[in-house]
Amino acid sequence: MKRVVVSRLFNVLCDWEDAIATSTMLYIDKVRKDKNLFIVMDNCSLQDILFYDASYPFIDYVIACNGSLVYDCVKKKIKFKKKLLLSTIKKINKLSCKKYYYTESLKKNEYLDTDDVYKIDLVDYTDSDLEIVKKLNVNYYVHDNIIEINRVSKYDALTKLLKDKYDKNSIISIGYDDSDKEVINNTCGYLVKKGENNNKIVEKILKEYF
Repeated sequence: MKRVVVSRLFNVLCDWEDAIATSTMLYIDKVRKDKNLFIVMDNCSLQDILFYDASYPFIDYVIACNGSLVYDCVKKKIKFKKKLLLSTIKKINKLSCKKYYYTESLKKNEYLDTDDVYKIDLVDYTDSDLEIVKKLNVNYYVHDNIIEINRVSKYDALTKLLKDKYDKNSIISIGYDDSDKEVINNTCGYLVKKGENNNKIVEKILKEYF
């Protein structure tokens, strides 16, 4: 039976600015050599993830910006994307809190009318900011005094990508925060804690299945 592994990159496979351990890469190679898929999902921009895939390719697909952008690393093309509506961005821009805008390649602290925006982070938001976000037709997650806003959940993006070719028991997922829970709960999922030498936990999980 062919399987799919879906993992967060940062805080799971590696920490920010750290390389992925060689031992972890060897386990990922073992996953992929039998034509199983290795998918990376994260809340950052596409280019942040592709940086790690450049020198030693190990990813089949990327789910970036919490699900708003899916990229085929083998064919090197975007599978699908769903940017935030301009009307939604205008409403968010009226909020007084700090904002970060995620384009295909960048995380920016200012918005330009020419930008295609796939995700927005609200930092140091107020209760009234949160109430406004709740009334918008968006997908959002709240953590560490940040609201992450986009249009497609990671699970919806994963479901669209795999097109019912794999059942729940053949998808192994590894995440660490609320934005991963829907994927975790609908697959053979593992939720790890931030900062716990997680690459060793990943290796243990992969060893169990492959």
